[in-house]
Amino acid sequence: MMKIATRMRPMVGPAVILLLTAAAACSTEPPPAEVPNASFEAPDPERATERPADWRPYRWRGRGEMEYAEGGHTGARSVTIASSEGGDLSWGAVVPVRPFSRYRLSGWIRTEDLTATTGQGALLNLHGMEGARSEALTGTNDWTLVSFEFDTGANDAVQVNCLFGGWGQATGRAWYDDISLELLATREPNPDVTIDAAATGEPISVYIYGQFIEHLGRCIYGGIWAEMLEDRKFFYAPGTEDSPWRPLGDSALLTMDTRAPYVGVQTPVLGPAPEGKTAGLVQAGLGLVAGKSYEGRIVLRGEVGAA
Repeated sequence: MMKIATRMRPMVGPAVILLLTAAAACSTEPPPAEVPNASFEAPDPERATERPADWRPYRWRGRGEMEYAEGGHTGARSVTIASSEGGDLSWGAVVPVRPFSRYRLSGWIRTEDLTATTGQGALLNLHGMEGARSEALTGTNDWTLVSFEFDTGANDAVQVNCLFGGWGQATGRAWYDDISLELLATREPNPDVTIDAAATGEPISVYIYGQFIEHLGRCIYGGIWAEMLEDRKFFYAPGTEDSPWRPLGDSALLTMDTRAPYVGVQTPVLGPAPEGKTAGLVQAGLGLVAGKSYEGRIVLRGEVGAA
C-alpha cells in the first residue's frame, strides 16, 4: 500500500479524479505477449519480396544488405543481414507485453564468416533496455538457439531486434528465424493512494504556470525548434530510408567516409564530378517564412585542387 500526503489547497475534485484514474488503470487487462510473424512466413502486403509482415529493417550505422530470405530453421522463409564493409543493423518488431512480468526471449540464428569488428556479432536484444540481450554468435555456425530472460518493469511493449553488429559493427552474414517470447512470471500491482487535502501550504504565485507539449508531427522539429535541418551530423547515410537527406545529381558520386569522419561514425563525401555531372545533397520540406532572415553554417574539407 502506498500512501501520499500532499501539501495543497483544500479541494475535492482533483483527489476524486486521481483515485478513479488509478482504479481504471488497474482494471485494464494487459494484452498477451506474442511475437508477430515469429517465423517470418507471412510477407508484407505492400513489399512482399522485400520484408516480412510486422517487421521492419533498421540501419543504425555502417552499411549492409537486409533481405527477406528463402529457407530457414523451419518453414520456407527467414530474414538475413550481411555486410562486407561493416554494419550495425537489425530487423525489429514491436511486441505487447504484460508490465511487471518476467519473460524469456528465444530465437534461432545461423552465421557465415561473421566477424565482430567493433561490435558484438549476431544476437537478439530488446531496444533501449540495458542488458536485455542474448549471447552473440561469431564465425560460422549452423542454426543455434539463443535466449535470455528479462523483466518488463512498467513497460507494456518492447521492440525485439534480430541484431547484427550491436554497439559497433560486424562483417559476414547472419540468418534469423523462429523468434518466441515465453511468459515466466507476472504480478498484478495494487496501488492505493491517500491524499491529505486538509494539509495546506504557502499560496502559489500566479506567475508560476505549466504547459504540456509533445513531439507530435512538426510541433517541435520543423516547428518551434530554431534548428530547421534534421540529421545534421549524418547519423543515417543519405538516401537510406531513415535519412532526411537525398543525393542530388549522380548518386554514384556519393560515398560515406567511415575511416576518418568529421563527427560520429560517418561523413558524406561528394565527387569528384566529371564534366556535365552534379554531386550534392538535398533536404526538402523546410518551412521558410517570407521576409525573415536565416543563418546557416557548414563544415567542409576538400582535396587539393577542389573547386
